[in-house]
Amino acid sequence: MQYQVILGDCEKNKDIIPRKEYSLVIADIPRGYNIQNIHYDFEPYPYQSFNKVVKGFVDVTTSLFWRFIVFHSDTQGGIMLSSFKGIENSR
Repeated sequence: MQYQVILGDCEKNKDIIPRKEYSLVIADIPRGYNIQNIHYDFEPYPYQSFNKVVKGFVDVTTSLFWRFIVFHSDTQGGIMLSSFKGIENSR
């Protein structure tokens, strides 16, 4: 198994991630709970931003099958699922 942790602006995947056969993404997005000692969690991640992340990943992966695991709040479930609509090979 190979893995790599990439730090950078996840809305600009094409600029920071080389094109390869990626098959898994694990993402923990801001929920807006403003939990102590958790950076960047003062407001929930909006649909437009998460949509950029998903589309950016699709642009850099050459894999036909992949998984996208997202840690999010209950209220964000709908925007997560709607971001995958219309993207080839997403279920």
